[in-house]
Amino acid sequence: VAVSIGDVPTVAAWEMHQSTAGLGLLPDTSGQISNDFNSIIKDEFGTIYSARTVFLINKQGVITYINKDYDVSASLDDLEDAIVEL
Repeated sequence: VAVSIGDVPTVAAWEMHQSTAGLGLLPDTSGQISNDFNSIIKDEFGTIYSARTVFLINKQGVITYINKDYDVSASLDDLEDAIVEL
């Protein structure tokens, strides 16, 4: 599932204009999920955003892959390989 800090209407509107690879987008209304995964960006004005970070979590709840510098325009080969290894 994709997660983004914001209220429900804002995240729903953003999801309509972005590709989330069919995952759906869960609003992180309090920022707790992003904070728990240390995936927060704070800009110079103090606004907090979810970082574009990819985590793969296996069925046992173990994080098996982290990409803290996810680039949406980059090759997905490494991510696809990690998914296959799940």
